[in-house]
Amino acid sequence: MNTKSILSWLPGLAILLLALGACKGKSTSTEDPTTASVSGGHSYTNPLAVRFGDPYVLLASDGKYYMYGTGGGAVDGFCCYSSDNLVDWNAEGQVY
Repeated sequence: MNTKSILSWLPGLAILLLALGACKGKSTSTEDPTTASVSGGHSYTNPLAVRFGDPYVLLASDGKYYMYGTGGGAVDGFCCYSSDNLVDWNAEGQVY
């Protein structure tokens, strides 16, 4: 390889390295990603003591929130939880 061919691809390599360095990024946050801050200085974490995936929350006509999702002990189906305030959840059982 001669000097001329090396110099021809050097600018492209420099741009690629800069782009890769910019994409890497470092997180400086020490906050727990499962915690959400709310007004008044309070914060809440997921109160469910079970693994619960693919959640869907529905506000029903009775004023309660119903959350459906996979896992949570359901066998070949979905678990249901209910809440009046989106913080405190009650297990309702398996629905499918």
